[in-house]
Amino acid sequence: MIDKADALVKKQLRSKIAYYISPLWVKILLLVLLLIAGGLNLHT
Repeated sequence: MIDKADALVKKQLRSKIAYYISPLWVKILLLVLLLIAGGLNLHT
């Protein structure tokens, strides 16, 4: 019973962490894409 509850808490924690991290990765990815696009625009 305790193991199941513990697993559930860990699962919720993991999904919460994923929920907070994924937008961060999206922001970083967009930032990198913008920098690449900006760099290409500067070179041309």
